This record gives sequence, structure tokens and C-alpha cells, in this order.
Amino acid sequence: MARINSEEGLTEITVHSGSDITLISHNFWSNMKKPPKEKSGQKINLIQVTGRTSITGYVVLELTFPTKDGPVKMQVEAYVVKGMKVPIILGNDFTNQYRISIDRLTTPSRIIFGFTGRFADVIELETEPRLDEAGNVFRVHTRPDFKSNLERRAFRRIKSAKRKNQSKRPGGAIPVKLEKDVYLKPESLTRVAVLVDFSED
Repeated sequence: MARINSEEGLTEITVHSGSDITLISHNFWSNMKKPPKEKSGQKINLIQVTGRTSITGYVVLELTFPTKDGPVKMQVEAYVVKGMKVPIILGNDFTNQYRISIDRLTTPSRIIFGFTGRFADVIELETEPRLDEAGNVFRVHTRPDFKSNLERRAFRRIKSAKRKNQSKRPGGAIPVKLEKDVYLKPESLTRVAVLVDFSED
């Protein structure tokens, strides 16, 4: 749950590693007391089951998460999706930028906000949040808007190196990285926050 801009109440927020970008429901955005101005963004490649879902642009939002140690405020660009059922889906762009991680070793699970040490309890769902109003699943992937051939070639080199590294891993393995350096004393154990990307390449 988080407060969106100057809205009075808290809004249900979904963190989903299967979405490349952060999304906001057009219905939720248009019904805000003071909807932020919609802007045109980068080209979006939208893969969906039906034609009932579309992306029109993006808006800048300020999210305020309440925690026991005080509020955590973050700014994010969210693409406006017509026909999306849930209010907001936080994608990999948001979690990577702010180093957001999910700790599933606690009960209940909790979301950890980067290096602040602050966290909030979350509820894990087994249902697919990327649904349109008809109940169909859609997927969103970004298509980079290159300014030059040099940028395009650099992007391809990075993608090629990533695929090469992935080919060296055992089948089905997912890379896990430490969120920050941890130093252990001999014969000791400790919990650590990790960064994991479960999205499809």
C-alpha cells in the first residue's frame, strides 16, 4: 500500500518482476483528484491476447510508502494502460532504480527499500496481475528509442554479452546478486538481501 501524489487514502500497489516498466491503470489515473499530466514516452511494444488494452503515454508519480521507521518517498514514471484491472504495477525499471527487493524469509514477506533498511509487509499473490478488464493476460516490453547507430550497436553488444553469460549457466538457473557487500565472521550465518530478476529475457 502507498499514497499516490496528493491522494488522501492508500492505494494497493503490485510489484511484478514480469513487467519491464511501471504501469498505471487509465481508469485509476483519470479518477485521481489531481491527475498528473500525461506525456508521450518511448515506443512501447505491447503483446496482448485481445485488442482491449493499449498504452497512451506516461505520467510522473510520487509514491509514499508508510513504514514503522517513517515514510519512504520515491518518484516513478508510470505508463498509462487502458483496460488494466489493478491500479498500479511496479516494474523492473522501478525495482532496479531504487534497489527494491522482496524478503520471503519473513512471515509475512516484506518489501525492502534499498539501502535505507526500511521495509513494509506485503502479501504474495499467485494470480497474474497483468489482466485487462475481460480477464485476458497481457505482456509489456520496451523497445529502446536509439538516437544513433552507435547507441544501437552498443545495445546489441550488451545483449549479446548477456546471452553469452546466460549460456554458461545451468539450464533454468537465475542469477542472484547481493544487494550490498556483506562481511561474515568465521562460522557465522546472517540474512542478506539479494537482487533477482525473474522476468523473461
